[in-house]
Amino acid sequence: MQFDIEARKARILDGGEIKWSVRSIETIATAVVRVLQKEDETENRMLYIQSFRITQNKVLKSLERVTAQSWQAENVDSDEYMGEARVRLNQRDPKAQEDLVSALSLVDANWEGKDDVANSLLGLKTEDLHQVVREVIVG
Repeated sequence: MQFDIEARKARILDGGEIKWSVRSIETIATAVVRVLQKEDETENRMLYIQSFRITQNKVLKSLERVTAQSWQAENVDSDEYMGEARVRLNQRDPKAQEDLVSALSLVDANWEGKDDVANSLLGLKTEDLHQVVREVIVG
C-alpha cells in the first residue's frame, strides 16, 4: 500500500485520492470459510471481496492519528512509478515485482459496482479503517 510503518513514510500515488478495495486478513479468512459453506452459489465464480473502499490519503490520516506523528509523504505519478518498476523487473530487481503489484493494486482495484462483489453473498461486513490501522500498528 506504499506505507513504510517503521520509517513513517508514505509514497502517495496520483494525489492519494484514488479509491481502491482493501481486504484484511480476517475478512479473507472469513470469506474462504463462507465460500466453502456456500459451494453451490460460489462454485466456478470469480468473487471480489472488500473490507472497505478507501484512499491512500485516508489511510495516511489514520496512520498519523494512531501513531500520533506526522508522516513524510512523497507524491509520485503512478505511470512513471510503474514504468520504473517494470524496468527494474527486467533487470531482476527482487523488490520491483512487489512495487509493481502494490502500485497496480492501488490504481486499478476499485471493485465498487463490479458484478461479482461477494460481500453480501458471503455476509461480510464493512470494517472500520481506523480500527484495522490501530490493530496493525499496536498489535
